[in-house]
Amino acid sequence: MAVLVRMPPLITIALLISCAAQLAHAHQSSESASRWQYADHQLSLRFTVSEAIATALFPDASARSLQRTVADYLADRVGPSGADNCREVWRLETIRSSAGFMQLEAKWDCPKVPAVLEIDAFFELATEHSHFSSFVHGEPFSQKLLTADRPVWRLHPPQADTGQKTDRAYHSLFVTGVAHILGGVDHLVFLLAMLLICRGTTETFWAVTGFTLGHSISLVLAVLGTLQPNAPAIEAAIGLTIVLVTVERAAGSESRVASAAFAVSISLLLLLIYSLFAGTEWHSLLLAGMAMFALCYLLLARDFGQQASFRILATALFGLVHGLGFAGAFLAIDMPANRLALSLAAFNIGVEIGQLLLVSLLALVWRAVRVTGRLRSIASETLAAGACGMGTFWFVSRLFG
Repeated sequence: MAVLVRMPPLITIALLISCAAQLAHAHQSSESASRWQYADHQLSLRFTVSEAIATALFPDASARSLQRTVADYLADRVGPSGADNCREVWRLETIRSSAGFMQLEAKWDCPKVPAVLEIDAFFELATEHSHFSSFVHGEPFSQKLLTADRPVWRLHPPQADTGQKTDRAYHSLFVTGVAHILGGVDHLVFLLAMLLICRGTTETFWAVTGFTLGHSISLVLAVLGTLQPNAPAIEAAIGLTIVLVTVERAAGSESRVASAAFAVSISLLLLLIYSLFAGTEWHSLLLAGMAMFALCYLLLARDFGQQASFRILATALFGLVHGLGFAGAFLAIDMPANRLALSLAAFNIGVEIGQLLLVSLLALVWRAVRVTGRLRSIASETLAAGACGMGTFWFVSRLFG
């Protein structure tokens, strides 16, 4: 009876918080990247932005015209400074790229290395937009993180100060890693949900360790090309990881976990049936696998959830999914092959530092609000319901949006 009394308020909270998820979805972290290369008096550019971000920035463009809209928009906003006397020989055009991303290329004839690269794009559409740019000229290598306050990159002479420039490049990647996880609302909500199911410092340590191990492995494999993530599917799966962790927390008792496991699996199978009628076959295969995984995970959590070995394994599996999400951001940077290892290390360390800061902050806040056992229980259930609502919205909107 107590369960039935609590369920309507929790469901109401989940639905209300899903509205906040829609707001966060509309204001998701806005990022783009570019790679410039100068050789034989020719400057080439590869510009990368995710299709989700492009759609958010140009909501009136149809799916068919989105690439043309982005190309026309960037044509007058990205390129070498006019003072460098460069002549455009290949206007920005879209090229084939991985699922979920849009890549454009352009070329200029330049008598010398340009002094200024203008990348004043997207900043007026999203003030929080950030752009990561790299420049290659022979062995010297430099990178820059651009924002609305600093939209223009003034290059230093490539022959001078190579070591310091390289150090600054890796520092920019470290900052990008920190910014990516701090700006990723879905990653933040998952970390919060993970803390809610942990009972004490030891279990929290194993959960964070498993998550770190998982996303580090998948990030490396994706960057090396062993795994080729489908961005829309991965983003949807990240939403499902939040749902599963919060359902485990909300269910509580063994009997309720079993009921919740079948309820989640049946819901996913109903979405599978919908996808068949909608003509999206790849959704059907994905949903079938997700339904099976959800059932197995929640039933295993019922029997082994309090064991450290299960917690580190479970969070490592979730970390694999989130790591593929991190990989999308890193792959968009389009790093030179000879700089890949150190660049990946700098980016991943940034992600780890950002994650540890978040977990520490959330843990301190959670300890600070522990007044009574009853209040702690209400706060925990409310947060779990809210996180579940956000995860559900992200899962469905990313899969079918």
